[in-house]
Amino acid sequence: MASTSPLLRLPAELRNTIYELTLTASRSLHHHKPDAAGKKPYFYLRDDKSPVDYNQLKYANKQLYAETAGLELKFNDITFSEGSKDALPSDALIDWVSSVSITKRSWIKTISIRPDSVDDLNLIGESPDAVARLTQLCNGIPNVKVKYYKPSWVYQSDFGIGFFFTLAQCFSYAFRGKIFKYLFNVAVDQDMAIIYATRWRKGHHYKSPKVELVRLQAENLKYFPIMPTDTPVPVIKADYTIARDDEVIPEAEQWIGNKYLREWMEHGI
Repeated sequence: MASTSPLLRLPAELRNTIYELTLTASRSLHHHKPDAAGKKPYFYLRDDKSPVDYNQLKYANKQLYAETAGLELKFNDITFSEGSKDALPSDALIDWVSSVSITKRSWIKTISIRPDSVDDLNLIGESPDAVARLTQLCNGIPNVKVKYYKPSWVYQSDFGIGFFFTLAQCFSYAFRGKIFKYLFNVAVDQDMAIIYATRWRKGHHYKSPKVELVRLQAENLKYFPIMPTDTPVPVIKADYTIARDDEVIPEAEQWIGNKYLREWMEHGI
């Protein structure tokens, strides 16, 4: 496209409308980390093809680059998934944000961290210090909603809903200092959540110092299970038995965990 193209002759207001329509994706854009050749990071739509920078407008000419570089951040949610043994997606997010101007940071609405894989060092994942760094970042960009999908937090009907809630309690107590005693019918599950989360904050799983709870607090950072929000889950009765497929259970006779399961799936911890 030449600098004299019809697009660049349009009024700025109309160009901005075209940019928004062109750069609004149908789903979240994924971060592509810098490669060995030094190519800058970019955002792309995940599919079966090779990753391609979603914002192709900026490559047309210098003026379009000046007007549209980074503009995709204003119109899309973005996801960080790529990680490795030595660098988790949260690290990539921290590095990337440090390279983005304050103006462009203000464009971002929602960032998701959804690791493709994670070392199974422990149930919670990263070291307390790594989570504290992420929390510090989130407090520095309060306008951005950050959703962290924990790889180990998955509901599987054949594995049992009890473990799902025990693990959720580990997260809740580790990151928020909260415990929901009434969700357990076995006291040892509650104790496990408290003990495990406390040991994690003290750095027992890592060669790292204790991290105080206050360093793990950020209003705009929530932790989610990796499961679709429309996942069918059984209704558990107040006596912890599972309702039959055709059985209608009044809310008052349901286990309180049914409510929290849906709430954590949609809104996180």
